[in-house]
Amino acid sequence: MMTTGQQQKLEQILEGKNLPLDLKSEILDHMTEQAIYKTEIEKKSFEVTLQEINNDWKAELRWSWWPFVNRRTLFERKITNRTDWTVIKKSLFYWALYTILSTGLIFYDPSFANHVIFTVHLLAVSAFVLYLLIEFKLTKTILNNLRKKRLSFMQAGAHSFYMASIMISFLILIDFDSKFEKYVVALNTLAELQSFSQTNIGSLLIYWLYDFWWIFGYLYFLQYRKAVRFLQNKIHVQL
Repeated sequence: MMTTGQQQKLEQILEGKNLPLDLKSEILDHMTEQAIYKTEIEKKSFEVTLQEINNDWKAELRWSWWPFVNRRTLFERKITNRTDWTVIKKSLFYWALYTILSTGLIFYDPSFANHVIFTVHLLAVSAFVLYLLIEFKLTKTILNNLRKKRLSFMQAGAHSFYMASIMISFLILIDFDSKFEKYVVALNTLAELQSFSQTNIGSLLIYWLYDFWWIFGYLYFLQYRKAVRFLQNKIHVQL
């Protein structure tokens, strides 16, 4: 078994690495397993074990070249990139499904589609408000300065849930009918393979990007919520 002093020496390897709490906890678990195996099975001294563990993790704990400000380790960058790509693929699937169905509805009955799409966006904003009310302590961690208390590497991705909800609220509260009419015109122009104007492009991008952004943020938030719950059960972290 590891003593408190030995555990602290392992933790010192991670000092100054700007790791979020979930990744720091995960790495410490791996280091502890390595230390126990090397000292109890391979019968090495703790000093030798500590040096070997430090060498094993040196490459992963080097700084990534990007971003230049608020730098990340290569380990965190790899984990974040892999998670980003997984969430992006899921988001693209749900976004494409929604876009195809809503576009079909627009061509079938634009007036009815107006009400349906307005309701869908209203529900999207309401979902964020509901989480904010029911799980305020958890949700507020994606509203604050993300550099101040880094609970998880997924915190920045979950922040998109908040930002996209804000932008969609502007979409439905400020002249929604006019924006929707321009969106319908842009879709018809696209369907008829006519030349696009900047207004057409802007109308499509507003809906498509906001919808994708919200789906991406929501899926990330669900993952983040799960990670924070795990941390609370594991090390009793306070929100």
